[in-house]
Amino acid sequence: MTDKLKTHLLNRLKKPESHTRPVQIIHHYFPKNAAEIDAYLDRAEALGMGGFCVNMDDPERGYLADDSGVWEALALFIDKAFERGMQIWIYDERAYPSGAANDLVLKEIPDGQVKGLVCCSCESAGGSGERECNAVYAAAYPCENGILLKSKAVELPCESGVIRWDLPAGDWRILAFETRPVNFLTENKVPYVDLMRADVVGKFIEVTHERYRKHLGDDRIRKITAFFTDEPGLPVHGCSSYFHETDAVCAWTEEMNLLLPGFEKNYVDLFYDTDGDCRKSRRMWWKTAARLFGENYFGQIAGWCQKWGTRMTGHLYGEETLSMQIGLNADLFGLMRYMQMPGVDRLYCDDPRDVTAEKTASSAAHLYGRTMVMSENSFHLEHNWWKTPEKATHENRLNSAYYQAQLGVTHPASYFGYPDENRADYELKAARAGLFTSYGTHKTDVLVLIPMTAAYERFAVPDHKYWNVGPCTVAPHQGKSIRKLEEAYGQVLEILEDRHFDFDLIDEEDLWNCGGSAGIISTGYEEFTALVAFDSGEFTEEARLAMDIFLRGGGHITFVNTDQPTEFAAFLAEKYPGYVCFTDAADAAEHISASPVLRISGETDGVRVKKTVTAGAELYFIHNRRDSARKLTVSLSGSLTLCTMDMDVTDFKSDGEFDLTVPPKDALMLMRWLAEDPMPEMEMHGEFRILQLTDTQVTDLFQARNSIRFDQLKGAFFKEGIHDNFVRTYDSVHRMVKAANPHLIVITGDLIYGETDDSGDLWLQFTDVMDSLDVPWAFVWGNHDNESARGVSWQIERLSRCRNCIFRRGSVTGNSNYAIRLTENGEERAMLVFLDTNGCRVVGDWWAPEEGMSEPNPDEGLLEHRESIADDQCAWYRDLMAGRDIPSYAFFHVPPHQVDEVYDRYGSERKPFVCDQPGDFGEINDIGGDHACLHPDFWDTAKAANCRGIFVGHDHKNNGSFMYDGIRITFGLKTGSHVSHKSDLLGGTLIRLKEDGFTAEHIYDYAPGK
Repeated sequence: MTDKLKTHLLNRLKKPESHTRPVQIIHHYFPKNAAEIDAYLDRAEALGMGGFCVNMDDPERGYLADDSGVWEALALFIDKAFERGMQIWIYDERAYPSGAANDLVLKEIPDGQVKGLVCCSCESAGGSGERECNAVYAAAYPCENGILLKSKAVELPCESGVIRWDLPAGDWRILAFETRPVNFLTENKVPYVDLMRADVVGKFIEVTHERYRKHLGDDRIRKITAFFTDEPGLPVHGCSSYFHETDAVCAWTEEMNLLLPGFEKNYVDLFYDTDGDCRKSRRMWWKTAARLFGENYFGQIAGWCQKWGTRMTGHLYGEETLSMQIGLNADLFGLMRYMQMPGVDRLYCDDPRDVTAEKTASSAAHLYGRTMVMSENSFHLEHNWWKTPEKATHENRLNSAYYQAQLGVTHPASYFGYPDENRADYELKAARAGLFTSYGTHKTDVLVLIPMTAAYERFAVPDHKYWNVGPCTVAPHQGKSIRKLEEAYGQVLEILEDRHFDFDLIDEEDLWNCGGSAGIISTGYEEFTALVAFDSGEFTEEARLAMDIFLRGGGHITFVNTDQPTEFAAFLAEKYPGYVCFTDAADAAEHISASPVLRISGETDGVRVKKTVTAGAELYFIHNRRDSARKLTVSLSGSLTLCTMDMDVTDFKSDGEFDLTVPPKDALMLMRWLAEDPMPEMEMHGEFRILQLTDTQVTDLFQARNSIRFDQLKGAFFKEGIHDNFVRTYDSVHRMVKAANPHLIVITGDLIYGETDDSGDLWLQFTDVMDSLDVPWAFVWGNHDNESARGVSWQIERLSRCRNCIFRRGSVTGNSNYAIRLTENGEERAMLVFLDTNGCRVVGDWWAPEEGMSEPNPDEGLLEHRESIADDQCAWYRDLMAGRDIPSYAFFHVPPHQVDEVYDRYGSERKPFVCDQPGDFGEINDIGGDHACLHPDFWDTAKAANCRGIFVGHDHKNNGSFMYDGIRITFGLKTGSHVSHKSDLLGGTLIRLKEDGFTAEHIYDYAPGK
């Protein structure tokens, strides 16, 4: 497998596919006739560009006008781009921020304009005064040492739009709170809309996304990579050049009055530090705002994208600091959870330093099983803000691409000008970086808890813009308290990167949702052994419980000291001595109970590393951010084969090269090929019992990639309305294991219906259930398992964490070619041989255009799309058994073509299968035309390998067993009621191996409710 992986990866890196390359954002400036389109795409193709992000506009008819002829031009442009293998993304707005659909939403919902909680403020030394204001609540607050005394507030009535006061001498702050539309415009000076209102966002989807679907058609929508949403946000100073409010403004919508009734007296807590429980008020307010923004905007759009077979991508405004994340979107990480392709923007390329935005997006992707992370990229700030166009160089552009790839960005979306002499080089190398860093599964042991609850407690809404443009982790004009927290947070993230600790971020909600045991935090897609948290302010009750459980299992927490230590952290330190430590931010890397992802020494300043793992290899992307070369020495323990490549990808360098030089602002790709595992062995004691399961095909209807496929699957397989996988399959598995009491369970393919498991959830559930049986289990792939967008390497990596799974990938065609040696008293008695019959089809195949593996798939090159057993598989089987005088038993998914011959001889559509030899039994009702695809030499190979029995699946309605030319072929009984089946032919097959041969018998399981 090492050579196959190496060749496959090298071939992909030499010429990355279009779907891995950066796309160009061109909005509606695409050519409008066939000849111009061809010329335009010829140029783009010559530059190696991955595709385009476009939108529909017509200067004559108007934005998204139904009667515009531009729709036909857009459809033609998309079709011609698809013919060349290019991507198309749809930009969902006319001008940022997204949500208003220019003015189309407000035309339909006039009261849908964005609203805010406005704090009108003035000072008073006492005496009388008045102010015009339509206040929902007003009060005068004594002020002591910068704290407003809420306990001594004097409420001020509002009569006829005027508040009046008459106060004793003192230091007073007069506050009047209004809830009203605010003066917030989009870039093209259209009033912005309330994105926390479900009906407003529903209308946005109707007039944009649905209009694209109407004019482009469902087939094109399913092929479009993503819908790009651009900087949707909440009203706050600085969120646009067109925000025209002089008072402090906080996110608000009418529904908040229902969710937080009677909150008016606590409004002051959102804007000022008070002697009341302002921390609680802020937590409640911002969590409510985050929930409404998340569910109503991101949830609805992501749901639409999933329904129609595409993705939601894009980015929000205000990503770099915690206070920016709160004021502009309430909860950046929480919102990214909804996006099928989380994203950020980096509008500069010179000297990137901050990591918060990219790590937030890539962590949301990693934790939720997303395979793609987007970034909008340009030289905007160099040209327009910093006035340093000399910094807009190709070297800086590539350096920024490598910087982001190391942080987890896989798919850049570019505003860079083109064509230029270096554009082809940028497209190629940026694609290589994204491809390499996403090949396999991200691997790190360190999890960092985002201190968002503490940030909520410290965040006071200002009446001015409070951040800088460009790299920063601290908002310079925010309050002192939250700036201290931001400083600690940003410092820890950057120090971990600089010390070569990779990490993922997580919030308190997801920490509670994690599983794990024995000191491991498991998100379902990744596992962590070390948690970094900030000893600052409050933790939610759920997060406190999650940390306690983690420590109880032997985990380790590093608390970073801040200016507001908690009683809870001190309690944990006392309860779990030796498992909790405290450190300053600058020393955090020295106190983490984990190792860097790569141990390197030498000139390491400015060097950062990302690690991914795949079956058979560890991959390290090493980026040098500095202006001078870095000489490094790599230290790796254990047996290994080490290879390196530069970004030109000429070829692999010689193995075993541990001293590396990384050029300035450049990167190296390092691969550690792991030795294959030795052949597994099991002990026979007389009779060896194998329980064969097959074609469980566990299916999640609600992960159907679009509504068409949803309706097809529902109509064919879910008419009775039962979706519970335990009722359909797993309960039956438990009953059969109890009845058979096997030494080994073998599953002969189609464990899951992979096209409905792009999230990987079914795979994780299946492996968890099998592992919980406490019986060794093995399997081979079927033709449906690897249709999942997660990829076969990810699926195999999950298997490595199973304590009872016996599996090897193998080194020949396919991904499940291995053997288990059965021994007795140290002597070989039999060989169980597992073969991959391949056959993972791609969506669009003529015979089933809606089924199969969708592109892009991270491991497409590792999959053979035709059902077959290849030459090298036959050779491997022959070599395995050469010189061994023991029987072999072969397990695979697609039956050999000899099944067709037997059926032609003994059965037909009008005549049942004839059992005419000793040991024959069962029925053959289902003959598929793909059996003949198996290698013509396979039968001779099996005979030469002393094969006594072949055990297959694939044909769900067969349970026959028959002798053919000295080898018995047995159809395993289909397990569970997912997908097509005969209700009286469900269960499993018990195989009893003995020294003199074997017997097989079916265990029928027809459970009520199936």
